[in-house]
Amino acid sequence: MKRYAVWILCAALWLGLAAQQRSEGAPASGFSFRWEAENMTAVNAESETARVRGASGGRYILLDPTAPPKRKSPPQLSVQFNAPQGQYRLRVRVHDADSQPNAFSATCDGHTSVFSLSGTGQWTWVEGVMPLRKRRQHELFIRPLKPVRIDAVELAPRVSEPPGPFDSVMPKAVATFHCIGLYWSPPEGATTDTCRVRYRAQGASEWRDALPLWFDAREPEQFAHSFVDLSGKTPGIGRSTPEFSRQYRGSIVNLEPDTTYEIELSLENSRRRAALTCRTWSQRFPIAKTVILPERSDETLVIDRSGSPNGYIAYVPPRGAETAVIDFADKAPDYPDHCVEIRASYVIVQRLTLRNAGIHGIRIFEGSHDVTIDGCDIGDWGRPDALEGAKWGNELDSAIFARDENREDPTIERVVVQRCRLHHPRYDTNSWTEFRQSAQKQPDDTTWHPTGPHAIALFDTAGNHVIRYNEAWSDPDRYFNDIVGGGTNFCAGGSPNRDSDIYGNRLACCWDNNVEAEGGNCNVRIWGNYLDRGLALVAEVPNHVGPLYIWRNVAGICRRDPNVGADDDPYGFFLKAGSGKGFGGGRTYVFHNTLLQPPAPAGSVHTLGAREGLSAMAGPMINHVSRNNILHVRGDDDLSLIERPGDEQPLFNDFDWDLFNGEIRTVGEEQEKHGIRGVPVYDPANPEGVYALAPTSPGYDAGVRIPNFNDDFVGEGPDMGAQEAGTPPLEFGIEAGKSGRRIQD
Repeated sequence: MKRYAVWILCAALWLGLAAQQRSEGAPASGFSFRWEAENMTAVNAESETARVRGASGGRYILLDPTAPPKRKSPPQLSVQFNAPQGQYRLRVRVHDADSQPNAFSATCDGHTSVFSLSGTGQWTWVEGVMPLRKRRQHELFIRPLKPVRIDAVELAPRVSEPPGPFDSVMPKAVATFHCIGLYWSPPEGATTDTCRVRYRAQGASEWRDALPLWFDAREPEQFAHSFVDLSGKTPGIGRSTPEFSRQYRGSIVNLEPDTTYEIELSLENSRRRAALTCRTWSQRFPIAKTVILPERSDETLVIDRSGSPNGYIAYVPPRGAETAVIDFADKAPDYPDHCVEIRASYVIVQRLTLRNAGIHGIRIFEGSHDVTIDGCDIGDWGRPDALEGAKWGNELDSAIFARDENREDPTIERVVVQRCRLHHPRYDTNSWTEFRQSAQKQPDDTTWHPTGPHAIALFDTAGNHVIRYNEAWSDPDRYFNDIVGGGTNFCAGGSPNRDSDIYGNRLACCWDNNVEAEGGNCNVRIWGNYLDRGLALVAEVPNHVGPLYIWRNVAGICRRDPNVGADDDPYGFFLKAGSGKGFGGGRTYVFHNTLLQPPAPAGSVHTLGAREGLSAMAGPMINHVSRNNILHVRGDDDLSLIERPGDEQPLFNDFDWDLFNGEIRTVGEEQEKHGIRGVPVYDPANPEGVYALAPTSPGYDAGVRIPNFNDDFVGEGPDMGAQEAGTPPLEFGIEAGKSGRRIQD
């Protein structure tokens, strides 16, 4: 260990002597250096070179703080140099050795900056500002949190000073096709210091504003590694996420795929600034190998060979065939467990028809990541109930199922499910009003939590998923429990966990939640879906980390009891919110959603839509912001909005500028000060799939401006609801968004 420290310091001394002759007494703009591990050289501004003595060769330095003392890997990189006082730009080229989120500190002249690494497993430059004091000699130390490779370090003067200093605590950005999640933890962060965001496509001249980031002021113990099961009785170990403490978080939305964006963050009061770039995902998946499947098979397809970021392995039907079928019908009743098992990464499963799986249609196993399921049709899966047989289906048997058993370090991430038809599980789910021996009885002793099959279930994964342009439906005797969901609910992870998008789907026929996003919900975004025939169309009990974004969704029929008519069905919700068991408090944004009221069936009086709009039916609703929604419930005595008190805990809710016809039942401070009481009137000229308000309707041009969410409004102001008058029809399901669909050969 000492020998490595000596040769690094010797190199630094050579660098310092060369720099001293040129820079002492010179302005900061005359000094710079670059150190390269591959050439083992340090270069100053005049291109004079000092060779690193004692080097053993190699293209990089491995800094491994976890190595045992006998290992020769140095735990830090130390560089001595002479330079004038001033603000400098420090750039370090790094490679995360274990492809996991990491960080390193850079210390010089008593100033320490922390640089976050996103764990891409690729070489990348990170940069920040390094202030140098007025002294003759400086020493820079670089120390990583976990193993990291470094092959170059650059230090150069700032060309100009911005209005406020750029922060050396670099923000982190996580992309999907259309969104970028942002994370920033400057030391000055506070709830009273708003973090403004602006962005532009690289090369564009015009900056655009995004919604300011939310500051999470909670302390690290709020993000401890624990979870609680649905019964509240089983504590366990989950992933600890203290980095969420005292952090600015939020998303930029409505972006173009495969585009690099320049992003600037700025604090309003302290004038601290940060800048970064991030590229959204490409919709063109590079294919290194194509595996042609038989047109028909009754054997499980096991995918255990991985591709790479530069070349996926695609499993496709024969040329000229619309689909490849895997069907276990002839093996009844001993159906194999799964039609497809995925134990690999960088793979695509495309245009398969899957029938009669014993448990799950597709099972994604631990360790798999970067998996795309495209254009598949899955039906007739699942097991009968262990106690009551074929009357009910087994809990969580799913068309597509992924589960990480190691909650402390989940590995399943970046799963894309697109343009799939998921329908008709083999067995039914009990509704809340149907007795079932294996179901969880509720405190009122008259209801039982739905238990049964799902369409998509993601359990305790690492997140960064996209679920888009899918269709899920069934018949009245084979409903889903949840359609898109999973767990564990009461934790800082859950489903879909973080940095994930659910959009453009048409999801119908469940007895609990059409979309269940519960747990962490850290930069989770749910938009542009048509949600129909469920109890709670969107559920977030709890949202523990946040922020969660729910916008421009359209809500149809809400049901709870299959055995009564519309007039006697007790209730249904658009949004089921709440907190409890020590979890909750993350920020939720609810913008521009439309609650329809489908007409009453023959012989009934009441319409079929939600009886509660934004509902805290599962504990206190905390930290919610609503704007520009149409909260149209069945009757004026139903609840467009209901908060619930929370053991003297502040709720921090902000509901305003919504159109509503039902009661607004809140706790404490008055809400909906600028809201409009009334019933929406839709333009009679609307074609099918268009939900634009008529010019004479309440809420027309009456919404409030929300940067990045309604920039394209037409008229004097944004319309309330999901559809802006004069814009194209909303698209849901497998035909939506076709213009961007390509998989590169």
